[in-house]
Amino acid sequence: MKKIAMFGGSFNPPHIGHLELAQAFIDRLSLDKLLLIPVFSPPHKSGREMASAQHRLNMCKLLDKYNNKIEVSDIEVIRGGSSYTVDTLKDLKALYPDDELFLIIGADMYMSLQSWYQPEQICSLAKICTVSRNSDDTQELENHSRFLKRFGCESVILDERVKTVSSTQIRNRLKSGDSIDNLVVTEVYEYIRCNKLYV
Repeated sequence: MKKIAMFGGSFNPPHIGHLELAQAFIDRLSLDKLLLIPVFSPPHKSGREMASAQHRLNMCKLLDKYNNKIEVSDIEVIRGGSSYTVDTLKDLKALYPDDELFLIIGADMYMSLQSWYQPEQICSLAKICTVSRNSDDTQELENHSRFLKRFGCESVILDERVKTVSSTQIRNRLKSGDSIDNLVVTEVYEYIRCNKLYV
């Protein structure tokens, strides 16, 4: 049985925080594979500021050189439209029926997991993984993990500092002509520059 994690998001653009979080969970869980899965059409996002699905997929592929256990999946891009997490997990379970699945989400999303579409089924398909944003919210996350047990949720909370980066912050800096050094890897910056994204 292999350990495979799903790490989804808009990745608009993918940044150092995403990479550090992926590497932290690969180490903590001894993952065999971590799938970066860009969404095709993120809900509640401005189309004007959203790079195309293909651009975001291409940028994610530039991260896999930093850890050979990172793999980029186009499963949601191919599906098109808006995707429910539960549907992607079902597809992954069909692809990896004998393996253990993990779902990596941010702390804010973790705190609202009970309001997602079919949370019980999500929890039946994967262990839910998140990371504390700071030393103050670790207990809050631990308390919420106890609440989520009523949905059958088994949680993994990583108490480790990873770089806090916002994709919105990166886009705003690019629009202002400010540096994004140390916020994205060199390859992603060059891709953004060459394709004139976020300007």
